[in-house]
Amino acid sequence: MKLLTYIVGKKEMLGVLNQEETWVYPVSAAGMDYTDMKDLIREIGPSEMEMLQHILKKEPHDIPGAAPMEDVKML
Repeated sequence: MKLLTYIVGKKEMLGVLNQEETWVYPVSAAGMDYTDMKDLIREIGPSEMEMLQHILKKEPHDIPGAAPMEDVKML
């Protein structure tokens, strides 16, 4: 699992790369409201990690806010 901070449009977000590394899924799609990577790393729990693993198995069109890598600027 690869977590990243990225910009899509003009908004900075936290996300996770899908397995093919072609799409970024926002962590908010897994019900998380982290806005800082340090906080996410420090505070994420086992159930939240499972939720991220769960959304990674879904198709991009099933994930609200999913963005193709070509539309994303990684920070």
